[in-house]
Amino acid sequence: LQPSAFGGARAINNLVNLIDDFGSEEVEPALRMEIFTKIRDNAANHYFWAWSENNTAMDITREWLKAAATAKSDTPLVDTVMPLLHIIDRLPLTVESLK
Repeated sequence: LQPSAFGGARAINNLVNLIDDFGSEEVEPALRMEIFTKIRDNAANHYFWAWSENNTAMDITREWLKAAATAKSDTPLVDTVMPLLHIIDRLPLTVESLK
């Protein structure tokens, strides 16, 4: 998660494959926060565009948002809601992509 690791589609594929291989549900909230923070602070607009076009990346985004939104208020997952919403805010989402 170096600042130079946010170059576009290839970088997204690398990150998404690592998350998917590990199991997206198994990623600890602290690591999710680190991922969100690094993306938010280092990714350019083309990275967010590529993220929105990657089906697996969007599946992970949905899974993590659902997990955070439905988590009990005393769990660390709740703390991931705002950083994830910061990422979602920068995605060029269309009505079609939200279906």
